[in-house]
Parts: sequence; C-alpha cells; structure tokens
Amino acid sequence: MDLSRSVVLPGDGEHAGFHESGPLDQDEQELLRIRIPERDGGPGPTFKITPVWTDPPGAALQNDLDLVVRTADGRERHDNMGTSAGFDRTNNVEQVRWDGIPAGDVEVIVHAHRITRFPQPCAFAWPHLLTAAGLSVRRRSRPVSRARERPLRPVPTRADRA
Repeated sequence: MDLSRSVVLPGDGEHAGFHESGPLDQDEQELLRIRIPERDGGPGPTFKITPVWTDPPGAALQNDLDLVVRTADGRERHDNMGTSAGFDRTNNVEQVRWDGIPAGDVEVIVHAHRITRFPQPCAFAWPHLLTAAGLSVRRRSRPVSRARERPLRPVPTRADRA
C-alpha cells in the first residue's frame, strides 16, 4: 500500500483535494471545477471523486444528493452508476470513477435531489493524479443555466422507459 497516495489531507494539494459543500436545500446545487492535467500520450488518468454526508435517521435515505461529473465535451457520469444514466437513491456515500478521463476542466455538480429535514452539508475527496489548481466553487439556488454551466438533465426512470 502506498500510504502517501492513499491518504487525503484536508485542503487542496498537488495530487489530491478535499472540499466541504453546502449546506444545500431542496433543488440547490453546487458546482466545482477541477482541472485534470495533460498526460504524455495514452489515455487520461483515472478520476475518482467521493462525496459523503451524514443522513438523518430513517428506514431509507432521508436527504438524497446527486453527484454529476461532466467533461468539457459534455459527457457525464453519475453517482455509483458507472456509465448508466440513472442516479443512486440509496446511499449517502457515493463515487464517480472515470478511467481515462480527458484532460481539462471537469465540472463536479452536487444537486440536492430530495431534502426532508434540514439543509444538507457534504464533503468531497478526490485522490492523486489530479491537480487542485483551478478549483473553483459556485453555489446556485437554481439550476445552472449558462452554456458551460448547463442544468442537470432529467434522467428517465425505468418506469418512464416502459
């Protein structure tokens, strides 16, 4: 185990980062930009980002946040879904893992899909091979609407497709 590449210390660093988000209320979202460095030949690095939040007690997930990672060319990955278009509605620890992500600014969006009790804070961590240079944060109380800051697209459920 390479401990120096496994532990993320709070704050931005050369190879990893940490960010506290929110608290977010119903339908609010926060946008982070993370720069993926250029690589000499071959595919891009593996990008992993993990948000986590403390959910209120209940039989099911009470406060549901969505994680979207979007590259400059508009491709997206969603929380715990791999390349599928849906969203995780069960867990309060989620992750997007993107092997070979292209270099450039990546948008990381956390969206408060369902908030039942109180505005929900969360924290993100992303590991090595990334640079926190260019990290910017923007909080929105409405969907993002500019050309480079497009709103989350509704994703049809299995019931909608039937």
